[in-house]
Amino acid sequence: MTTTPDGGTATLSADVAAEIRAWMGRLGVNQAELAKRLGHNAQWLSVRISPRATVAMNLDEVQRIADALGILVINLLPQYASQRVSRSEATTR
Repeated sequence: MTTTPDGGTATLSADVAAEIRAWMGRLGVNQAELAKRLGHNAQWLSVRISPRATVAMNLDEVQRIADALGILVINLLPQYASQRVSRSEATTR
């Protein structure tokens, strides 16, 4: 979870949605195109990745989105998530 500019907190799902939108911009893929690649309509995607998303994505959806964008799923995880210590590392310290 991260802190938002207004002092609130963003959920991991919201942070992943922001990463998805950033990758869409980098790759020049619009929402309609990504939804088509996923076999859904733009509304289905919008409620998951818009800044005011109303549906949290599950892990399978995040993986499918990464595949549709042609990137690794780890690229959709916020930086802070990839910097965490793994459970196995934590137990060996």
